[in-house]
Amino acid sequence: MIWRANRKILLRDNRRLSAAELKRAQEICHRIAQLVANRDEYVKEHRIDPLFSYPDSNWSGASVNDYLTTVKKVLAADYDVINCLRLFMAFFSGYSLRHAARVVGPPSFEEIPPDFDSKMDKLMKKPDRWIRRWMRIVSKVPHDYIFSPPRFLGEIGWDVEGIVVNHDTCVYQERVNLLYDGGIFRWLSDRLSAKGCLRILEIGAGYGALPLKIKSLLPACDYWICDLPECLLFSALYLSLNRPDCRVGIGEEAPYGFTFMPNYMIDKIHGEFDLVINTLSFSEMSEHQLRCYAVKINDLIPQGYLFEQNHDNRHLGFLCAQEILAEYFNFHKRVESRTVRKPTEGSPNVWSNAAMNFTMLLRS
Repeated sequence: MIWRANRKILLRDNRRLSAAELKRAQEICHRIAQLVANRDEYVKEHRIDPLFSYPDSNWSGASVNDYLTTVKKVLAADYDVINCLRLFMAFFSGYSLRHAARVVGPPSFEEIPPDFDSKMDKLMKKPDRWIRRWMRIVSKVPHDYIFSPPRFLGEIGWDVEGIVVNHDTCVYQERVNLLYDGGIFRWLSDRLSAKGCLRILEIGAGYGALPLKIKSLLPACDYWICDLPECLLFSALYLSLNRPDCRVGIGEEAPYGFTFMPNYMIDKIHGEFDLVINTLSFSEMSEHQLRCYAVKINDLIPQGYLFEQNHDNRHLGFLCAQEILAEYFNFHKRVESRTVRKPTEGSPNVWSNAAMNFTMLLRS
């Protein structure tokens, strides 16, 4: 297929939030606000390790970022903010849709002016390198594996044969390609056929683009997301508004739907999972937090896999996740992609302690 960028997608091209959807968003914001407010009491009552439970390293309140200010603005659940939610997520991907550029610093939250579309129309002079990169990588996977973000909640980009393409579309497509190239999707499909169900846990799911795509590929999966409650706000809003047909549990399990579990309630994540995913955030945590997650993941995937894609952040004073994970898993394979040259966001790897399953994956 020959891909062409046909025209710009601006706010006017997005479906507007309905009154019922706003009410749903307000309910979610209320639930997340409760999780934040109740954290101190829960940690104390259940004797949860405070060094694990609270934001630290790159996500601490002392860090040079303004995500907490943006969280407060979104929690207020104003119509115009929820309707343009995607424009307030730059701290997840490092790219600002409203500036069509990599983030160079605060603020993440800026009011949306009445002439927003006019300004964006002038700013987006021509398709940038992310559009061209996206065209290259999607040409190498089956069409079913192409991530197509909904024209909803303020998705800005270029219309490429009906798909809204921007920086975020591209980097999430890279992750889908890597899971495809690494044999993970094939293994999950076989496991689903054998078991009749799947359980997937994503630690730090950003705003929810990857679970949205995986859920469309594997509708029967039980998808859990564990994150700081402040970050859960964005994935819970994005996924529940884009997939109203799926059950949603916030702090409680929602079988075959989306379960959003704050990190300090990690004791409620139990049973066996087929796949655990982490992209970018392991190397942004404190070493203590990463080691706590590594121990937990070991318990959760006796026959499954951990897929992670992280930068070596030691030059920034943070972590190299792979260096620490090697202490907890017996088997490791770097994903060698046939479809993504030099992945944008870190080194993709698969980890496991299940020798037989890992041998099967190596043959894929």
